Amino acid sequence: MARDAPGGLLWAARARLPSGWREHVVLQIGRDGRWAEVTPDIATAPEGAHVVAGPLLPSLVDAHSHAFQRAFVGAAETRDSADDDFWSWRARRAPVGP
Repeated sequence: MARDAPGGLLWAARARLPSGWREHVVLQIGRDGRWAEVTPDIATAPEGAHVVAGPLLPSLVDAHSHAFQRAFVGAAETRDSADDDFWSWRARRAPVGP
């Protein structure tokens, strides 16, 4: 959305900046898609700025990883026979119930 903002500007009534919550914030988008300038305390949206409907928060990092699965290989995953496959563990699992 930021790259599509008219004039490369966003204006938000509230934004979470490194210094904390700030009011009336203008964010200028650089040609590389990164924030070129962030200025709080601008009472009204500059001409051509996209007015953001709600508060702005910094983006969260997508830290999703399967590195733990690589650590398990050889330690917890074993083959009991040559014809074992991904689903063989279900057949070895103890029945559930009374």
